[in-house]
Amino acid sequence: MAKAFNVENKGNFPFNFVNNFTVPLDYIGETPNISYYDGISKDEYQKLISDTWNLKQEAIKYCELDCIVLYQIISKFNKLIFEKFSLNVHRFPTLSSLALGIFRSSYLGNHKIPKLGGHIFDFIKEGYTGGRVDVFIPYGKDLYYYDVNSLYPTVYSSKPMPVGTPTWFVGNILERESDAFGFFRCKITAPEDLKIPVLQTHVKTPNGIRTMSPLGTWIDVLFSEEAKLAMSYGYKIEVIEGYTFSREIIFNEYAQDMFQIKQSHESSHPMYLISKLLLNSLYGKFGMTIDLMESSIVDSQQLADLIGVSKIVDGIDLGNGKSILSSPKERDKSSDMTNMTVSIGIAAAITSYARLHMTQYLQNNEYNVYYTDTDSIVTDKPISNVHIGKSLGQLKLEHTITKGIFLSPKVYSLITDLGEIVTKVKGLKDSNIGFDVFNSLLYRGKSESLTHDKSYKDFSKGEIVMKKQVYLLQATENKRRFIYKDNKAIDTKPYTINKEKEIV
Repeated sequence: MAKAFNVENKGNFPFNFVNNFTVPLDYIGETPNISYYDGISKDEYQKLISDTWNLKQEAIKYCELDCIVLYQIISKFNKLIFEKFSLNVHRFPTLSSLALGIFRSSYLGNHKIPKLGGHIFDFIKEGYTGGRVDVFIPYGKDLYYYDVNSLYPTVYSSKPMPVGTPTWFVGNILERESDAFGFFRCKITAPEDLKIPVLQTHVKTPNGIRTMSPLGTWIDVLFSEEAKLAMSYGYKIEVIEGYTFSREIIFNEYAQDMFQIKQSHESSHPMYLISKLLLNSLYGKFGMTIDLMESSIVDSQQLADLIGVSKIVDGIDLGNGKSILSSPKERDKSSDMTNMTVSIGIAAAITSYARLHMTQYLQNNEYNVYYTDTDSIVTDKPISNVHIGKSLGQLKLEHTITKGIFLSPKVYSLITDLGEIVTKVKGLKDSNIGFDVFNSLLYRGKSESLTHDKSYKDFSKGEIVMKKQVYLLQATENKRRFIYKDNKAIDTKPYTINKEKEIV
């Protein structure tokens, strides 16, 4: 960010040297070896060489520069936003609230966005899911990794959103109003032969609730447009009840302006970063929960009596006989409106439209799909050039892959045609794991134990400590079932669920 906003640099600091716990914090001596620094050139390192390098002084200097640089970034960010939108960023605690503030002040116009609470909020939330992440084929050669240009801005800029006053109905509204628009509770039956099911839902598993795309018959709340698309792929959908809304395209001008700002600046310019952040931050504000938390400090001896009686979701032992407890605050369910500037119908529609956009690629018979992650897709053949470009919603080729292994959602390793190894392991800070390790984990029952540093807050001492944590890397069947040949995973198939949304 310091580079993007063209402000003072924080300098260089040997984090790896400090993370060596045998080094005393009052160390004074030779400058640590260049290997302890990240991203430093030999010329930069030469300027740091000294026989009286003082760790304490360097740490204080680095922390001071950290604060100075952050102040300079915020100051410049505020100036740029004020000059462009006449808003003071200090009124907005988060990027999503700033994005909404810009939209409301400059783009809302006469659009009527409902602030939904009560039964409507709970109803829509029942079927609200995010982006789709799935492994379809765990290993492949000569693959193509594509990303969508600004997927969420693409759909929220061009698609109609649920606005106005919602209307409750009972019965199969699609039989009398085929173009009904809103959120419907439906009885859903998936075609038995779908390799890649279209609809996803929350499924009960022995390891908790998982979001997956199953086969079977179940009841769920669907956005009308996703329900209609699913029917075109052979799903049987019987609408039971729901809410209808008016529809309007309300975000087009905002999205187009932000995208134009991004496109008209070099990636090193601060307005490029600002417009990119504001493009991707608007949607999240609408999906915020209206369920607030409240905290209280109690005697630790009371914990046993409170557990089971109160809806405690978190507890922190302060180490002094007291504990901080967090529990959901009771909300008024008598009204279907809320005072909070959120509208879950908008957020649910956007994520649904995003999945619809990706469905055109997932259901294409011209190639096999190996992996998908919200706005990306890996195939074994090039996708038509009609879909490739720099505009909103078009695809860009991120990697040409010589070999790729996909162990589970957000866990993969790729060897690109340039010889580069691209590895991602969700939850593991250091993803520098060899491709051969991933290859060995394709075999049934194989796993690899890794260790990494993880920070823990100790409120009783008022400090943060680093501890070694074991990470078990293995292929998982959280969302789809592996198909094995000679004990090696070669393919996957979807799970089937029953009406209780349990795997059968």
